[in-house]
Amino acid sequence: MNKYNPFEKILIYFGIFVFMTFILLPFIEMFYASLRPLDHLFRSPYQFYSDDLSFWAYQEMWNTVPMLGRYIFNSFFLASCVAILTLVFVIPAAYAYARFKFPAKNTSLYILLAINMFSGAVILIPLYKLLRTLGLLNSYQSMIIPGVAFLIPTAIWLLKSSTNTQTHHSSFKYTWISCSWYLCIYRCICSTILICDYI
Repeated sequence: MNKYNPFEKILIYFGIFVFMTFILLPFIEMFYASLRPLDHLFRSPYQFYSDDLSFWAYQEMWNTVPMLGRYIFNSFFLASCVAILTLVFVIPAAYAYARFKFPAKNTSLYILLAINMFSGAVILIPLYKLLRTLGLLNSYQSMIIPGVAFLIPTAIWLLKSSTNTQTHHSSFKYTWISCSWYLCIYRCICSTILICDYI
């Protein structure tokens, strides 16, 4: 039985179209602005269309920023390391919170939730002093360790909620019938953390 009639479907898709338009327009304009010459960006009144679009800026940026390739590599490397290390710590923790009962379970969860209420800017200076004392400034470790530490509380809550929605039977089915352990972790857990981390 169809849940929506044709008119309701039209309204739903129209609403989605309007919503996606407002979401994507800034990204489209950002890309379009990168194709225009610099003098067109400050033209008044603003002109959306330009007849001299080119990819010159994408070629010139490699000359303007000599180590751009290294910067891009650093971004992917740090994001991958943070994602993998976060998975290593969060997967067993989230599963334990969702499946087992142990002392101070709810209290520790509330502490993790309270940690998320503090902005990263609040602990920026103490974190800098700590990394300087440990001699980790200007290193990969100074980005990876805080990144993992900041993600763990949020990731545990997200994966705990996701795991709670699966019954023991569905976990058994995912593991032994539909796919292997590795594919089960990827489908049910890893994708959530990787998406959150790279975003």
